Amino acid sequence: VPGLGEETGLALARYVVGQIVADPEKNSRLVRVLPKLADRFGEAAVSAEQVQALVDGFGEAYAFGLVPVLLLLPEEDRSSSLRSIWSKLEAQGRARFLLGMIAEAPGELPEEMANFIRDSLPGALEDGADLLEFYVSRLVDVPHSHQLVLDVCREIRSTLGSQVEILDAAIVIHRCALEGPEALVDEGAAAFVALAGDAEDDYQRRQATEQLAAAFDGPARDAFMAALAEEAPQSPTATPLDFSRALLYFNWDRPAEALALLEGFEPDEDTEWRRLDLIRDAQLQLGQELAAAQTLIRRVPVAKDDDDKKRVLRQAVRAWERLEAPEIALEAQRMLDDVGDGSEPGSAGFALPPGTLSLTMGGVTFNADDKPEKEGLPRTFREVREALGAGQAEDAARIFRRLWREFPVGQPAARMSSFLFYRRSPLGNLRWPGEPAPSGDDP
Repeated sequence: VPGLGEETGLALARYVVGQIVADPEKNSRLVRVLPKLADRFGEAAVSAEQVQALVDGFGEAYAFGLVPVLLLLPEEDRSSSLRSIWSKLEAQGRARFLLGMIAEAPGELPEEMANFIRDSLPGALEDGADLLEFYVSRLVDVPHSHQLVLDVCREIRSTLGSQVEILDAAIVIHRCALEGPEALVDEGAAAFVALAGDAEDDYQRRQATEQLAAAFDGPARDAFMAALAEEAPQSPTATPLDFSRALLYFNWDRPAEALALLEGFEPDEDTEWRRLDLIRDAQLQLGQELAAAQTLIRRVPVAKDDDDKKRVLRQAVRAWERLEAPEIALEAQRMLDDVGDGSEPGSAGFALPPGTLSLTMGGVTFNADDKPEKEGLPRTFREVREALGAGQAEDAARIFRRLWREFPVGQPAARMSSFLFYRRSPLGNLRWPGEPAPSGDDP
């Protein structure tokens, strides 16, 4: 730890090592620090007896974290220790053990340990390969031992064939690390297509497609997308594969390309909700807050269920409040109340702008003259006119005062050309229904 003196650091290291040796299963996460402590303090912190106790206890006292312990042994002792542990393992778990060794290693495995894995894997696969896909998925993002991972994956494929679907992606990813991605775009595209159709609902597949995206990030991106388009041409409506294709652009920090791709599809009843969610993500990344809020309105009619609709409407209320468009925020809140939202109502202070402003988006019309059903909310200026027309001057004055108190003033909205600009005085905002919308401040 930076700042600790040598004696204090050694005392702390001895305490940590003692805790690990006393209960390695409980403190398995700390096992990874043993090599660092040994490098810093040597045998004064981690004795040979403690290392041997941990090696002997593997499989009985703990089941994970062996590799950092083995790395503390002298090179000439590692193979014999591995063989002694090997005999303790159940035959069906040996293949998983070998793959776990690679995934747990803090860095490039020493050659004698890598060779032990290569030599032992064929027999281990014959003994059993249960849950092997999960362990192969852990190899996808191993940042070291690339040749060893390739040898292991090829051995698994030669033994099990196509049973482990992530293998091709793992092979491409580690070949990219060794050979560069430029010559592997076709293999990469094929591996991506094989996984991406179900990637959003499967963590292991999603992890593999994300690592493929990382492998082809950089100069090979455009060639990879071209190979992908040839491997799986786009359809008129978006498919799960197309959503994964859009996520590639997000992974590469290219939201404009993701937005262009997603907006090019025709709406589809089954997938429109997902398409609009991704469109909104891209718009937000591009700083298009107004467009993102409008996308939320389009999202409401295609909600998956009532819970989804409530979530979207709550987002819409917040989004339109941030954009200082209270008439739309209030309408979203009223729609949310109609669905039966159990949370607290939207924040107080909704202000209805005067006049006859109407806005239609996604088939939903918002009318500023709609009378709120909730008692206590401000009314519209149309009701001032109606009250005066009916000779009810006192009611007209009361409604006017409510509007005066509630209406915002001096709202900066330079980027919101679709909406009314509020003037500096509340009186300047109160216009007789039917007049053209004001275009700016009075001279």
